[in-house]
Amino acid sequence: YLALNQPNEADIAFDSYKQHPSNPGIPERNRLEIVNHQGRAAILAQNLDKYVACLKEGITGATRLGSKKRFDEALTIFQHDMPKAWRDEPAIRETTEQWQFPAGDQ
Repeated sequence: YLALNQPNEADIAFDSYKQHPSNPGIPERNRLEIVNHQGRAAILAQNLDKYVACLKEGITGATRLGSKKRFDEALTIFQHDMPKAWRDEPAIRETTEQWQFPAGDQ
């Protein structure tokens, strides 16, 4: 759905894992990958609040887990996919200051 530019459908699909019977068995690194891609869907849907929630959850979870891959994934989405105009939003600025994100390519 992300590739088809259908962010709402992507978000629904990403959320569906929560109702799956094997949910308790999903590794945290996989859950964080889903969260990061939900953030990407939120960007496509122009939903700043949802993106900020996903960004914070993805970064915090990756740090707690010690997963450089999930952290880098969240950072890459921030640097390359997030609209430049969002960088001035208070919630984004707070997060970038807290985690000391580099400026990125935008």
